[in-house]
Amino acid sequence: GIESCAVVYSPYSSNPEVWPSIPEVKSIVEKFEVMPEIDQEKKMVDHEGFLRQTITKTLDINMRKMKENKELMMKEAMFVLLNGKG
Repeated sequence: GIESCAVVYSPYSSNPEVWPSIPEVKSIVEKFEVMPEIDQEKKMVDHEGFLRQTITKTLDINMRKMKENKELMMKEAMFVLLNGKG
């Protein structure tokens, strides 16, 4: 699986909120920091980048489903025509 963590700073609190827990966040950050910089950059994503990746994946899935639906509709039409019901 993918290890991830979050550190959220709030203007209403002097202490950040961390997820999943402080020891786990420290462990994940330490593993990240010992990686070569080029590998670190590959694994980093900001909110905008995450949204772009999600949109791209969703569009790809949508295009595949549209193609599948078109093929199924064509097969159904051919089946109806070949059975003399059209």
